[in-house]
Amino acid sequence: LQRKPKQGSDRAIGLVPWLNRLWCACRSPHTRAWSESKAGFWDQAIKGNSALLQGAMRQFLDETVMEYWHTASLLWDIEAFYDNCCPIKCLKAAMDLEFPPAPLLMETLVHMSPRILRDGGHYSEVIQPTSSILAGTSGANDFARCLLYDMLEEIRLQYRPSVVTRSWVDDVNQRAEGTAEFLKKTLVKAGTLF
Repeated sequence: LQRKPKQGSDRAIGLVPWLNRLWCACRSPHTRAWSESKAGFWDQAIKGNSALLQGAMRQFLDETVMEYWHTASLLWDIEAFYDNCCPIKCLKAAMDLEFPPAPLLMETLVHMSPRILRDGGHYSEVIQPTSSILAGTSGANDFARCLLYDMLEEIRLQYRPSVVTRSWVDDVNQRAEGTAEFLKKTLVKAGTLF
Protein backbone atom coordinates (compact mmCIF):
# COMPACT_ATOMS: atom_id res chain seq x y z
CA LEU A 1 0.00 0.00 0.00
CA GLN A 2 1.15 3.52 -0.75
CA ARG A 3 0.08 6.54 1.32
CA LYS A 4 -2.30 8.97 -0.37
CA PRO A 5 -2.30 12.71 0.27
CA LYS A 6 -5.71 12.41 1.95
CA GLN A 7 -5.31 11.86 5.68
CA GLY A 8 -5.75 8.26 6.79
CA SER A 9 -6.16 6.58 3.41
CA ASP A 10 -4.05 4.21 1.34
CA ARG A 11 -3.70 3.56 -2.37
CA ALA A 12 -3.34 -0.05 -3.48
CA ILE A 13 -0.67 -0.50 -6.15
CA GLY A 14 -1.03 -3.56 -8.38
CA LEU A 15 2.16 -5.33 -9.43
CA VAL A 16 1.60 -7.16 -12.70
CA PRO A 17 4.03 -9.92 -13.79
CA TRP A 18 6.67 -8.71 -16.25
CA LEU A 19 5.62 -11.27 -18.88
CA ASN A 20 2.15 -9.72 -19.01
CA ARG A 21 3.62 -6.21 -19.20
CA LEU A 22 5.87 -7.32 -22.08
CA TRP A 23 2.93 -8.92 -23.91
CA CYS A 24 0.84 -5.76 -23.46
CA ALA A 25 3.71 -3.60 -24.71
CA CYS A 26 3.92 -5.75 -27.85
CA ARG A 27 0.17 -5.40 -28.40
CA SER A 28 0.11 -1.67 -27.66
CA PRO A 29 -0.08 -0.53 -31.32
CA HIS A 30 -3.45 -2.32 -31.60
CA THR A 31 -4.82 -0.92 -28.36
CA ARG A 32 -3.46 2.54 -29.14
CA ALA A 33 -5.20 2.53 -32.53
CA TRP A 34 -8.45 1.44 -30.86
CA SER A 35 -8.09 4.10 -28.16
CA GLU A 36 -7.57 6.84 -30.74
CA SER A 37 -10.54 5.67 -32.81
CA LYS A 38 -12.85 5.48 -29.77
CA ALA A 39 -11.80 8.73 -28.07
CA GLY A 40 -15.00 10.61 -27.41
CA PHE A 41 -15.44 14.33 -27.95
CA TRP A 42 -14.99 14.73 -24.19
CA ASP A 43 -11.83 12.60 -23.82
CA GLN A 44 -8.79 14.73 -23.03
CA ALA A 45 -6.43 11.93 -21.90
CA ILE A 46 -5.10 11.34 -25.39
CA LYS A 47 -1.62 11.08 -26.86
CA GLY A 48 0.17 14.44 -26.96
CA ASN A 49 -2.09 16.07 -24.37
CA SER A 50 -1.46 16.78 -20.70
CA ALA A 51 -3.57 17.45 -17.62
CA LEU A 52 -1.63 20.71 -17.11
CA LEU A 53 -2.50 21.91 -20.63
CA GLN A 54 -6.18 21.12 -20.07
CA GLY A 55 -6.20 22.96 -16.73
CA ALA A 56 -4.61 25.99 -18.38
CA MET A 57 -7.17 25.87 -21.20
CA ARG A 58 -10.07 25.82 -18.71
CA GLN A 59 -8.56 28.81 -16.92
CA PHE A 60 -8.15 30.66 -20.24
CA LEU A 61 -11.78 30.00 -21.21
CA ASP A 62 -13.01 31.19 -17.81
CA GLU A 63 -11.06 34.45 -18.10
CA THR A 64 -12.10 35.29 -21.67
CA VAL A 65 -15.91 35.14 -21.46
CA MET A 66 -18.02 38.02 -22.69
CA GLU A 67 -18.58 40.91 -20.33
CA TYR A 68 -21.54 40.39 -17.95
CA TRP A 69 -21.47 36.64 -18.52
CA HIS A 70 -20.53 34.09 -15.92
CA THR A 71 -18.88 30.70 -16.04
CA ALA A 72 -19.44 27.72 -13.82
CA SER A 73 -17.92 24.27 -13.68
CA LEU A 74 -18.75 21.04 -11.96
CA LEU A 75 -15.57 19.09 -11.27
CA TRP A 76 -16.09 15.39 -10.63
CA ASP A 77 -13.26 13.32 -9.20
CA ILE A 78 -14.72 9.85 -8.84
CA GLU A 79 -13.36 8.62 -5.52
CA ALA A 80 -12.06 5.02 -5.49
CA PHE A 81 -13.16 4.63 -9.11
CA TYR A 82 -10.90 1.70 -9.96
CA ASP A 83 -11.72 0.05 -6.63
CA ASN A 84 -15.36 -0.10 -7.68
CA CYS A 85 -15.11 -1.17 -11.32
CA CYS A 86 -16.54 -4.66 -11.76
CA PRO A 87 -14.25 -6.60 -14.14
CA ILE A 88 -17.25 -8.31 -15.79
CA LYS A 89 -18.90 -4.93 -16.49
CA CYS A 90 -15.57 -3.68 -17.86
CA LEU A 91 -15.40 -6.69 -20.18
CA LYS A 92 -18.94 -6.12 -21.45
CA ALA A 93 -18.39 -2.38 -22.00
CA ALA A 94 -15.12 -3.07 -23.84
CA MET A 95 -16.79 -5.67 -26.06
CA ASP A 96 -19.59 -3.20 -26.86
CA LEU A 97 -16.93 -0.72 -28.02
CA GLU A 98 -15.10 -3.39 -30.08
CA PHE A 99 -11.91 -3.48 -28.03
CA PRO A 100 -9.32 -5.71 -29.84
CA PRO A 101 -10.07 -9.31 -28.73
CA ALA A 102 -6.57 -10.59 -27.90
CA PRO A 103 -5.56 -7.66 -25.64
CA LEU A 104 -9.06 -7.70 -24.12
CA LEU A 105 -8.71 -11.34 -23.15
CA MET A 106 -5.30 -10.78 -21.54
CA GLU A 107 -6.42 -7.63 -19.70
CA THR A 108 -9.54 -9.40 -18.43
CA LEU A 109 -7.44 -12.31 -17.13
CA VAL A 110 -5.08 -9.89 -15.37
CA HIS A 111 -7.88 -7.93 -13.73
CA MET A 112 -9.78 -11.06 -12.68
CA SER A 113 -6.77 -13.08 -11.50
CA PRO A 114 -6.37 -13.80 -7.77
CA ARG A 115 -4.62 -11.12 -5.72
CA ILE A 116 -2.52 -11.07 -2.60
CA LEU A 117 -2.22 -7.91 -0.53
CA ARG A 118 1.22 -7.07 0.83
CA ASP A 119 2.06 -4.43 3.38
CA GLY A 120 5.69 -4.46 4.37
CA GLY A 121 6.53 -8.08 5.08
CA HIS A 122 2.94 -9.17 5.69
CA TYR A 123 0.80 -11.01 3.14
CA SER A 124 -2.95 -11.64 2.98
CA GLU A 125 -4.81 -14.76 1.98
CA VAL A 126 -5.49 -15.07 -1.75
CA ILE A 127 -8.39 -12.79 -2.77
CA GLN A 128 -10.58 -13.34 -5.85
CA PRO A 129 -11.54 -9.88 -7.15
CA THR A 130 -15.15 -9.24 -8.11
CA SER A 131 -15.51 -5.49 -7.76
CA SER A 132 -12.23 -3.81 -8.72
CA ILE A 133 -9.59 -3.50 -11.42
CA LEU A 134 -5.87 -2.81 -11.01
CA ALA A 135 -5.21 0.92 -11.28
CA GLY A 136 -1.95 1.69 -13.04
CA THR A 137 -2.04 -1.20 -15.51
CA SER A 138 -2.08 -0.57 -19.23
CA GLY A 139 -5.68 -1.71 -19.57
CA ALA A 140 -7.16 0.02 -16.52
CA ASN A 141 -7.57 3.38 -18.25
CA ASP A 142 -9.03 1.69 -21.32
CA PHE A 143 -11.51 -0.16 -19.11
CA ALA A 144 -12.37 3.10 -17.35
CA ARG A 145 -13.01 4.80 -20.69
CA CYS A 146 -15.27 1.93 -21.74
CA LEU A 147 -17.32 2.12 -18.56
CA LEU A 148 -17.83 5.88 -18.79
CA TYR A 149 -18.28 6.12 -22.57
CA ASP A 150 -22.07 5.74 -22.85
CA MET A 151 -22.79 8.04 -19.93
CA LEU A 152 -20.50 10.82 -21.17
CA GLU A 153 -21.87 10.51 -24.70
CA GLU A 154 -25.45 10.81 -23.39
CA ILE A 155 -24.56 13.93 -21.39
CA ARG A 156 -22.82 15.45 -24.40
CA LEU A 157 -25.76 14.83 -26.71
CA GLN A 158 -28.42 15.96 -24.25
CA TYR A 159 -26.74 19.21 -23.17
CA ARG A 160 -24.72 20.37 -26.16
CA PRO A 161 -23.78 23.14 -26.74
CA SER A 162 -24.90 24.56 -23.38
CA VAL A 163 -22.67 22.36 -21.21
CA VAL A 164 -19.27 21.17 -22.38
CA THR A 165 -18.16 17.95 -20.73
CA ARG A 166 -14.50 16.95 -20.70
CA SER A 167 -12.84 13.99 -19.00
CA TRP A 168 -9.39 12.88 -18.00
CA VAL A 169 -10.28 9.20 -17.53
CA ASP A 170 -12.20 9.30 -14.20
CA ASP A 171 -11.89 13.07 -13.60
CA VAL A 172 -14.74 14.89 -15.32
CA ASN A 173 -15.34 18.62 -15.85
CA GLN A 174 -18.72 20.02 -16.89
CA ARG A 175 -18.49 23.70 -17.88
CA ALA A 176 -21.03 26.25 -19.03
CA GLU A 177 -21.14 29.99 -19.56
CA GLY A 178 -23.98 32.47 -19.71
CA THR A 179 -26.20 34.42 -17.36
CA ALA A 180 -26.30 33.43 -13.70
CA GLU A 181 -29.89 32.20 -14.04
CA PHE A 182 -29.03 30.10 -17.09
CA LEU A 183 -26.08 28.52 -15.29
CA LYS A 184 -28.15 27.60 -12.24
CA LYS A 185 -30.80 25.94 -14.35
CA THR A 186 -28.60 24.19 -16.93
CA LEU A 187 -25.50 23.07 -15.05
CA VAL A 188 -27.38 21.73 -12.05
CA LYS A 189 -29.63 19.70 -14.36
CA ALA A 190 -26.65 18.35 -16.33
CA GLY A 191 -24.84 17.45 -13.09
CA THR A 192 -27.71 15.26 -11.94
CA LEU A 193 -27.14 12.97 -14.92
CA PHE A 194 -23.63 12.29 -13.74
